[in-house]
Amino acid sequence: MGGGLDHRLPQRGRGEGLAPEVADWYGLTGNPGFETGDEMPDFWRSHPPEPQDWGSHRRDTEMRHSGQASGLLISEAEHPAGKAQVQWNHYTVPVEAGSTVLVSYWVRTDGVEAGGSGCHFYDAEGEHLGFGPVRAPAAVGKWTYVRGEVRLPELAVNMGVALYGRDLGRTWYDDAVMLGTPEADCARATPVVDGRLDEDCWAAAAALTRFVLDSGEALPAARTRAWVAYDDAALYLAFRCPVEGDVQTDESVEVFVDPGRDREGYFHLSVNALGIISDARGDDWSWESGARVAVTRGDAEWTVEIALPFDELDVGLSTGEVWGLNLARHDRARRERAVWSLGEDDTPGRFGRTRMSPDLTRFYPVQLAAAVERLQARADALREEIAQVGLDAERAAPALASLRQVDVELAALLALA
Repeated sequence: MGGGLDHRLPQRGRGEGLAPEVADWYGLTGNPGFETGDEMPDFWRSHPPEPQDWGSHRRDTEMRHSGQASGLLISEAEHPAGKAQVQWNHYTVPVEAGSTVLVSYWVRTDGVEAGGSGCHFYDAEGEHLGFGPVRAPAAVGKWTYVRGEVRLPELAVNMGVALYGRDLGRTWYDDAVMLGTPEADCARATPVVDGRLDEDCWAAAAALTRFVLDSGEALPAARTRAWVAYDDAALYLAFRCPVEGDVQTDESVEVFVDPGRDREGYFHLSVNALGIISDARGDDWSWESGARVAVTRGDAEWTVEIALPFDELDVGLSTGEVWGLNLARHDRARRERAVWSLGEDDTPGRFGRTRMSPDLTRFYPVQLAAAVERLQARADALREEIAQVGLDAERAAPALASLRQVDVELAALLALA
């Protein structure tokens, strides 16, 4: 209820790469460690396709960061003008439009700076929508870890991934992962908020168990489980948190919610083992969620049940069935923070996804009235603009086209009223 719980834990570095399990769970690309293949690795394609003096490739089993191999790019001359540099790549990787991809890789060079990596974006028609680079440090004479996030355009449905080499040197890549986001089932149910987790919607088989340390480097020591449910009034969440020794009262869980998954904002709720709530709308800690919680503390675990009402979540006309969601658990005894979807807390594009279809029609009237008022004001302004240009058809044409579109939108809104 306003304010903020103290979630500070020792800062963990992000220099050890991603835990292999995370890459297996949510990786968008295959063979990230170049482990499979013969002379050439499976999954990855190369440019140039055939070896040239300015660019050749091979799967290297002598130099690697982990496992049995890496991907080596070799250049012994400058690449031709008008052609891309030597690279590993793979195109037509399916992606979720508007989401944020986490890019993670190890790189090492000999004689040159690192080329870095990047993602090309394409719409359903194959049109190129742009490029998102993930740059590497200049000096990488030893294995160096690189990690970054790339937001996809709203129309992107496919992505091309490229790992670049520089002219006149050698570049090795290993454990190159493009990480997507998880998806959760969401049961329709109205559980009693008592902290006991004894209802069908909290059955073990429905639990979310794939948590990872927020550094991404390893899985947490404790096997935290979480669940998601909903009805027409609220979003319900539950956590079962194993502990080492007694339950510490500053243990806590966190929930991040992006209703309708527009990725522009989010709501944040924290609950500690005493049942104290801390809530915020983005960075606004004055926001009140109206959440109800119940906590049960035992000898080897503590559980929490949360009801987060829709009334304060700005749901309504534009809220779709897919919601953004992330979950976190603070294990004080082990000094660990684990998350369900790896990424920065303030990046809704890295939230996981859950699908629900609550009846939100009670929120429509006020939103409809406001939307109709905005469109009517826009229509009046366009009519005034048209009146000022008079019979000049060429000058009036843009305003007339806009007015027709406003009329279409108004008709659609009034049909919902």
